[in-house]
Amino acid sequence: MSREYRAFLSCVSSEFESVRELVTRDLAAKGLIVCWQNAFRHDLGATTLLRLLHDYIRECDVVLCFHGMRSGACPPPATTAPFQAMLPPQMAQASFMQWEFFFALYYNKPVFQFRSHNRFQPSRSDGVDVPGLQQQFLNFIDHEIGSLIQFFGDVTELRLLVMKVEWPRRTGILSRGLFSLSSKIWSSIQRYFSRRDATTITFGRPT
Repeated sequence: MSREYRAFLSCVSSEFESVRELVTRDLAAKGLIVCWQNAFRHDLGATTLLRLLHDYIRECDVVLCFHGMRSGACPPPATTAPFQAMLPPQMAQASFMQWEFFFALYYNKPVFQFRSHNRFQPSRSDGVDVPGLQQQFLNFIDHEIGSLIQFFGDVTELRLLVMKVEWPRRTGILSRGLFSLSSKIWSSIQRYFSRRDATTITFGRPT
């Protein structure tokens, strides 16, 4: 019997709000259920937004990341305490979008990364950005994780890249495809989180 295949789409709304809507419709046509941060904001209740994001990403099938020049907003420090072990020691804080990426790494989720070129026009001209935080985050990915990243310059290019991914059919079986992290990198990530006292961590590179 087929089951729902759940994807989480991680991005900063002020940069990628418009393309997020288009990609969601594209993937829905392929039978994927796509969710993102804003969908949880009305369900907070007694818990926190960061906890809801953590729980959903822990149980979802795949995470798509659209990374640009902005960090987005950071969660209140008190809400991050249960998850500090998932944050790399190189980073003293993380935005909601960055936490989503670290949750995906921690739970070994297939991660598809797409990063905008400087010529990309964001959805809105204004947006929250913590000075230096996004560059620190991107440097961590580039120098420590070593994963494959697809670059795009406009909305059409991004949609085409996403649709080139070998998404599963309605059977719920994932084809990891060209853009997911290699098993060697996942092994390095697991070693990283099991050696928090280590001063230097060496991550594998795609082969």
